[in-house]
Parts: sequence; C-alpha cells; structure tokens
Amino acid sequence: MERYLLQPSENNGWWVVTDMKYKISVLFKEHEFTTKKYASILDDPNAAESDIRRLLRSTKDLNNYMRASLAHIAF
Repeated sequence: MERYLLQPSENNGWWVVTDMKYKISVLFKEHEFTTKKYASILDDPNAAESDIRRLLRSTKDLNNYMRASLAHIAF
C-alpha cells in the first residue's frame, strides 16, 4: 500500500493528498501548498496516538514527500 494518495478535488485547481499511515488529509490549492492548505484528521479507531500527535507526525513527512515527489503540483 502506498503511504500517500493524491486525488484532484471537486474544486477546480485544488488537490487532496492523504497520509494513509496517520490518516491525515490535506486539501491544497495547486502551486500554493505552503500557503493554501487545510488539514483534516480522519477518524481512526485503531490509532495509538492522539489526533494532534498524528497531525504533527504527519506534517514533516508530508512536506518532504510533496517537495520530492509532487513539486510540479504543489509549488
């Protein structure tokens, strides 16, 4: 299973990337990942950590992934 799932949003020019490990989704405007993004914490009854802790853990990894793999969409 891939850790990240990228999908176009229903809103034109926006994307959703989901961290499947920590169950965090981020809606972002194309080419504006650093300034126009909104995170959602998905329900995960099996999570061993709090929602905020999952969000914090996911943030650094997700930013690195976006820079390395999806810079053409994100920045």
